[in-house]
Amino acid sequence: MLKRIITVVIIVIAISLAAFVILLSGFNNDSPVNAGDDAINFSLENMQGEIVTLSEFEGKTIIVNFWASWCKPCINEMPELMKIQKLYKDKVVVVAVNRTLTERTVTAPEEFIKEHQINLEVLFDTEDEVSNLYKVIDMPETFIIDENFKVKERFLGELNADILVNLIEE
Repeated sequence: MLKRIITVVIIVIAISLAAFVILLSGFNNDSPVNAGDDAINFSLENMQGEIVTLSEFEGKTIIVNFWASWCKPCINEMPELMKIQKLYKDKVVVVAVNRTLTERTVTAPEEFIKEHQINLEVLFDTEDEVSNLYKVIDMPETFIIDENFKVKERFLGELNADILVNLIEE
């Protein structure tokens, strides 16, 4: 009887340890996309239902911003991103990737876009695939990609136009 209990305890510990290792590996915050790395190409749908591929913007500086409509820093950041888009209209494109799975309702992103008159290239990451590719930790999170499709900078948190100008110009 004691031998059976010990065997069961060992099996439970082994299974628990295996589950812990698997769970821990899923929370690895090391991004496969760091400054100096090639950007990971992706394709997502925009509001018009068209598929947009990130590499379409190669040759320009690309600002990829992960956001959600309920995220207060994301809300604060949108006008700043639009300023940058307007200031650098021929040299920079801002790609605002909505993390649709995190939204409270299906219509929340489109309502937000209309209410705030967002005129950026908004794409919908409906399955969090791109967020997972880029290992997005929190929102907002922004990647600056140079003209050669290399990641220039990764920034976690709210950005303003001054910070963005410095990141673009460096």
